[in-house]
Amino acid sequence: TRDNTLWIGTEGGGLIRYRNSEFRSFSSSDGLTNAFVRSVLQDAKGQIWIGTDDGLFRQNGERIERVDGKNGIPLIAVHAIHEDREGHIWVGGSKLLRLDGESVVEFPLEGAASQNRVKTIQETANGTVWVGTVSGLQKLVSGTASFKSVREIVGTVRFLRETSDGRLWIGTI
Repeated sequence: TRDNTLWIGTEGGGLIRYRNSEFRSFSSSDGLTNAFVRSVLQDAKGQIWIGTDDGLFRQNGERIERVDGKNGIPLIAVHAIHEDREGHIWVGGSKLLRLDGESVVEFPLEGAASQNRVKTIQETANGTVWVGTVSGLQKLVSGTASFKSVREIVGTVRFLRETSDGRLWIGTI
């Protein structure tokens, strides 16, 4: 993060923070009710978001608070968190959500529920939002609220990144 803190999501061991040469783990006693941490993001405001197999969380001081399941945010398994250039927080996993302050938008994806589980999210320099799923790659259609599958990419897309020259790199299984 901006203050040189390292956040480590673990596969069953919760969340670990490394700051000032000290480790601190966060678990159920701190409010983190699922130990399988899949995604951690610091947003432009400095807020730490945590995605787990069973929920979306935010850091609140030395506590972790659950965000989904209230204020209109549906319960969600989270594998990806991304902040776009407008400050929206995109959350993907068992659903695809865009959080904007108090409002929440859920985006349906093409395909069966078991095939459209989100694994990664990336907004490219031209403003296009890309979503990697279990069954491939989907792209937000400009000017709409719908995603369309990219038929040339099949298989699970686990990684999306854009290079400085505008190329989108796609890592698949």
